[in-house]
Amino acid sequence: MKTPLFYCISLLFTLNLYQSQSLPVLKMREGTTVHILSPEPIEFIDLSSEHLYSDLPKSQIARIALKKDTTAGDFLEVPQRDLGIITVGTGSFIAQYRAVESFNPHEEMPSSLTIEPFHTLPIEKGPGELSLSKLQELSLRMAALSPERPLQKEKSGQLSAALNNLYVLGDYLFLDISLLNHSAHYFSLDKVLFSLEDKKVRRLTNAQSVSLLPVFSLQQAGSFKKSFRNIYVLKKLSFSASKHLTIRFLEKQLSGRSLELSLSYRDLLSADTF
Repeated sequence: MKTPLFYCISLLFTLNLYQSQSLPVLKMREGTTVHILSPEPIEFIDLSSEHLYSDLPKSQIARIALKKDTTAGDFLEVPQRDLGIITVGTGSFIAQYRAVESFNPHEEMPSSLTIEPFHTLPIEKGPGELSLSKLQELSLRMAALSPERPLQKEKSGQLSAALNNLYVLGDYLFLDISLLNHSAHYFSLDKVLFSLEDKKVRRLTNAQSVSLLPVFSLQQAGSFKKSFRNIYVLKKLSFSASKHLTIRFLEKQLSGRSLELSLSYRDLLSADTF
């Protein structure tokens, strides 16, 4: 007599089998490599088969390859065999594919696969948290706005910085900043450092500096001849009137130029909302 537990196990097995069969299929052949392209940085890859291996040549590219298998000849009488499930996870979604090895020598194998929205299962974010794709979307909207009168400006030698716009959305602060190079030489931007600093430093031993890391940057640092504009996103913060938010722009050369842009808490309170 079959017990209720037997029926439950059978049902779960059937559902899992149906789910795997309904996943998008990724066909492979021994000696081929497939690159999975993700719209967001990949945080993990899970392979349910010992026949596959993977690595991350770039944060948004997963490289999947089929290992050499001496038992593959046992399957030559069938057109293909299942290799298992490939799971790719980011900060906001997971995507799954059913890997299949094809034994048809005339069948073309894909060299790349782009993760589409309909391939993904969203990962629930915490209250007020935004995905990287959402931060990028909002930053692009902000970058599309024409800079008008800067909210803040600083100049050092032939280099100047301007805070074009300041926006806030939930727990996030968006800073639209432009750098202008008035010299005849390229400016090779190496690092952009954010920190909370004391406004008045009476004694060096009492000075306090707290480093801050942006959660998103629309562009990477690079060289520019005349101007460079970027959107930086920080988690919204509160600090006392005795401190200010300092943004340092450092050039790559050992004796390179540098520039600081400072914002008070009052400046941050004036931020517009999306």
